[in-house]
Amino acid sequence: MAICPKCQKKLKLWHVSQYCPYCGTNIVFHSFETNFEKDRRLAEMSLANFRVKLEKAKKAYLSGWPQKLKIAACILPLAGLFVPLGGMNVKMGWYEDALWFWALDLVYNAFMGKGYFGAFGSFGDAPVFGPAVTALRTAMLCCAVAALCAVGILLTELFCFAGNKRTGAVITAFSLLGAGATAAEYAFCRAAVNAAPAGSVFSGYLNGPAFLAPLLLFAFAAFAAILCLKKPPVIAVSEGDRLRLDYREKLRRGEIDLLDVPAPIYESEEDRLEKEKLIRGAYHMDEVKEAEEVSGNG
Repeated sequence: MAICPKCQKKLKLWHVSQYCPYCGTNIVFHSFETNFEKDRRLAEMSLANFRVKLEKAKKAYLSGWPQKLKIAACILPLAGLFVPLGGMNVKMGWYEDALWFWALDLVYNAFMGKGYFGAFGSFGDAPVFGPAVTALRTAMLCCAVAALCAVGILLTELFCFAGNKRTGAVITAFSLLGAGATAAEYAFCRAAVNAAPAGSVFSGYLNGPAFLAPLLLFAFAAFAAILCLKKPPVIAVSEGDRLRLDYREKLRRGEIDLLDVPAPIYESEEDRLEKEKLIRGAYHMDEVKEAEEVSGNG
């Protein structure tokens, strides 16, 4: 149910007229000028905020070779997760299957597809292959952590315009954590392969040098992020946009009212001349002036 903005009386549900039946106020255009002045100020500050964020994004991605290097470095850890690192064969009676040591197969079959992580939990206390199962389940967890770190690095890079220092620190932390998880994954995969006794339901092999690929790619991402922290991009903000953002921050903190903000907040001499030119063109003021001069001379 609507309420009249002037007399604050409730309107009937079936009242469709734009005029209040009690005070006669035009509900549609009530406080139109005030709302227009508010929208005018909000639009100016919002456009300034958008221009600054766009400038940050451009500088964060394309300001120099360290930033361009970081883009490639943040994508490569995902590629490193698809390197085949070895495998583990499972054979129980008529059932036989293989579990490959690379991110997509290891994470999917461990936690989603075949649910090996939960299924192997009951074998952890087995006296023969219990240590191999425990090490394999720990390797699955390490692989999942490495995969999440690789995805986190890429997502953080996509939002790097939010702040070079903040995103650089987050990418560095994800990279170091991913490298540590990859090293731990290798250690537990080797322990699982070595602990599986010959002729048991588990047997596997390990490609040791292949583990260097994701490890080095995580380290490369950390190096690129640290390099960008040491050589941050210089973001140039105009005087007018800086003033507009100051008013926007004061408004957000509640220090001033929206109508206390001057309109326009900032207007350079070039902006003023351009606005006058547009106004003259819209109202054909130059043509009228020329016609008056011709008629005056005549």
